[in-house]
Amino acid sequence: MTEQRVVLIDGVAGYWGGRVAEHLLGNPELHVIGLDTEPPGQGSGIDFIQADMRNPLLVELLREEKVHTYAHLAFKESARPSESAFEFNVMGTMKVLSACAEAGVKHVVLMSSTLLYGAQPGNSAFLREDHPLNAKRNFGTLRDLLEIENFIAGFRSQSPDVKLTILRFAHILGPTVDSPLARFLRDDASPML
Repeated sequence: MTEQRVVLIDGVAGYWGGRVAEHLLGNPELHVIGLDTEPPGQGSGIDFIQADMRNPLLVELLREEKVHTYAHLAFKESARPSESAFEFNVMGTMKVLSACAEAGVKHVVLMSSTLLYGAQPGNSAFLREDHPLNAKRNFGTLRDLLEIENFIAGFRSQSPDVKLTILRFAHILGPTVDSPLARFLRDDASPML
């Protein structure tokens, strides 16, 4: 029998972390560990560690559990409809990446946003991954995301053994999504076509 690959998901009590964990739990080749400051919903069936991802003992945890893949999905939803759906923690992301490099984690998955490309008149309908990030820096969430992206550029050159996957989400809508944009569009006073 082959050894299971260990995947650690932070933010497992949140929407995206919980959804990813739920999906991966069905794969018998993976051992999924959840990390968050609050427990996930009842009956999740995940091995759960209640801790903050910024805890200095994160490196020891990653080594002890022999984590292969770290999914950094611990983001706080913004309450204000005028802002992006998530608040990104720059220092937390830096600490996670540093801990992963120190512990020998092979693959890190980070959540980001398509808002980084900016709403530029010259943008095509579909942008390539290497398209310049042209977002305006004065918006809080975008400023944080751009700072994270700048850190990632340096991290990639200093830690070439760590494979980084960046998921740049667009605004997501659906019947089960609770985001500022979804709440805005559900409001009786929202504009309609």
